[in-house]
Amino acid sequence: MKYFRGIIGAIIGAFIASLPWLLMYVYGGWIIALLALPIAIAAEFGYRKMKGEPTKHLALIIAIITVVVVLVQNFLIIPLFLLNKEGLPANLDMLKFLYQNSEFTSAMIKDGAISIFFAILGISGIYKKMKDSNDITITENETVIENETAEETEITDNETGKKQK
Repeated sequence: MKYFRGIIGAIIGAFIASLPWLLMYVYGGWIIALLALPIAIAAEFGYRKMKGEPTKHLALIIAIITVVVVLVQNFLIIPLFLLNKEGLPANLDMLKFLYQNSEFTSAMIKDGAISIFFAILGISGIYKKMKDSNDITITENETVIENETAEETEITDNETGKKQK
C-alpha cells in the first residue's frame, strides 16, 4: 500500500512540476525543455511526501513516472491545450486530425525528444542523490540512522615485517 501511495504522490508531483512547461509552451509560444528538468525532482518529492516505501528501486520508479509524464504532457495534453487555445474542440477526434499533419507531428516529436533529454538530466540528478545517500537507513518509525562503517587499513611495519590494522 505504501508503494501505491508513493507512486500516486510521484505522479501528482510530476504533473504539478510540468505545469510551467505546459503554460510556457501553450501560452508563451516557447518550448522551454529545461522546464522538464524539475519533473523528476517533484516526482521524488511527491513519492516521499506521500510516505512511499523507501526502496532500492525508487530511482527506477521515478524515472518511469517522469518519462511517462513528459510523453503524456507532450503528445496529449499540450496538443489538447493548443486546440482549445485556437477555439477548436479539444477532443480525441481533433487530436487525431492534428496528428495527420506531418509538420505538426515532426515538431511534437522534436520537442518531445528535447524534453525527454532534459527530463533524463533531472532523473540522473535524483539517481546521483540516491546513490550518494546509501549510508542512510530509514527505520519503520521514520528515524534516520547513519550507518557507521569502519574501514580497516593494513600497515606493514618495515622493521619487523608484521602487518597491523
